[in-house]
Amino acid sequence: MRPIVTIAVFAAAALLCGCGEGPASGSSARFAYISNSSSALEMRAVDPGTGGLAAAATQSANVGGPSAALALDPSQQFFYAVTATAGIAAFRFDRVSGALVPIAGSPFRAGFSAAAIAIDPAGNFAFVANGNGVDVSAYSIAPSTGVLVPVTGSPFFTGPSPLALTVDPTGHFLFVANSANNSVAAFTIEPSTGVLARVPGSPFATGLVPRSLAVEPSGTFLYVGNFGANTISGYVIDSKSGALTPIVGSPFSTGGSPLGATAHPSGRFLYTANQLSGDISAFAIDPSTGVLTAITGSPFAADALPQMVAFDPMGLFAYVPNLGADNVSVFAIDGKDGALKPVVGSPFATTLHPAFVLITE
Repeated sequence: MRPIVTIAVFAAAALLCGCGEGPASGSSARFAYISNSSSALEMRAVDPGTGGLAAAATQSANVGGPSAALALDPSQQFFYAVTATAGIAAFRFDRVSGALVPIAGSPFRAGFSAAAIAIDPAGNFAFVANGNGVDVSAYSIAPSTGVLVPVTGSPFFTGPSPLALTVDPTGHFLFVANSANNSVAAFTIEPSTGVLARVPGSPFATGLVPRSLAVEPSGTFLYVGNFGANTISGYVIDSKSGALTPIVGSPFSTGGSPLGATAHPSGRFLYTANQLSGDISAFAIDPSTGVLTAITGSPFAADALPQMVAFDPMGLFAYVPNLGADNVSVFAIDGKDGALKPVVGSPFATTLHPAFVLITE
């Protein structure tokens, strides 16, 4: 499995692209955290008007090793970075300065080669896919400290090589992509304890080597990027049981080796970063059927080895780390049709091998 590195980049508000002054005291700024092949997290300030990244990082945080994924809890208090070698690094997040302050007890132990993290919408639980193993580690999040406490019965068996996972918007279901047996494992989440129970019929068949998952904001449809098949599998989610039924016409063709399937905050569009072809596939989502239709102009050029697609909180801009080019492509998103247009200055140079981007509010 390709090692993935996580870097979080923080810059003071005064360094925002095209801006002269920082945020007023007590207000929050917008930052981009970018993972890479080192153990340091860079932080870059983000210009909320243009989407551009500041030219230099002003802070860094050590997460103990190359990190595979980053997550911020819904309250915007706690920041987590999963690493294949050092477990889960946990920090308290300062919304004004972007600083990351280590949480007592960090790093927290995960399973074999932690590869992805998902937090439920209420911020009560965190789930980590152990990529070179066969299970998911589950934790309760202490509301005042961000400390991670293993859930009773954790880890939970999923299937071989789980590389991606996501929680649906209701917080009722967890979906895990098992890359080595071409399936999605589905679980119910016990709301008071975080204990996982298999959904009847799970696991559900996917295409070849599923490596990314996305549930659109209504929680009706799940999409799975099949890295080895150059397709996306789409499913209707049963709102009561969590069972999956293939969408008519699924799977849908993408570019080469799709990673990072991501639904737009509006729920109208879906994007994949295509590692082999160096571009972004963009689709419109039919709200009644979930059928995907390629957006005019898709695929949109990125750079070498794009890894995933992230959005700013308003859904105005898309951010794509290009592992093979040491930069991040930034696109303005057309609100009408979902088309992508590079912003001025894109791509923005980063440190070596950027793999994951997280944009704060």
